Amino acid sequence: MKVDRRWSDGDRVDLTLPMRIALHRWAKNHNCVSVNRGPLTYSLKIGEKYVQAGGTEKWPGWGDLSHHAWNYGLVLETQDPVASMELVQRDWPANNMPFTHDGVPLESRQRESGFGSGSSTDTGSWPSCRTVP
Repeated sequence: MKVDRRWSDGDRVDLTLPMRIALHRWAKNHNCVSVNRGPLTYSLKIGEKYVQAGGTEKWPGWGDLSHHAWNYGLVLETQDPVASMELVQRDWPANNMPFTHDGVPLESRQRESGFGSGSSTDTGSWPSCRTVP
């Protein structure tokens, strides 16, 4: 699309692009699945703990460790996996910082099953599913 015009203060262009949800299966990584919407790839919301991991006092190196469980699998509908997901629109953050857990303006919610440390429960089955952002 080309917009050819003389611009004035206050002029604005709003562009809406298709943003369909798509799943990508990673065959070489045990058939793991990533959830994408347009050019965005969603990630699991986990608690972060930053620890100094090298560097110097003036120029420290930091590591980002999780302090929550993170080993999850999505519970997807066989016929229509996207039907398993819900997009939740949130208000734009007041601090204009959309790239934080608290500021993200759009969440994808879906059913998941937590695997904890990767082992099953005493009954031999995986923990029950719950909805998480």
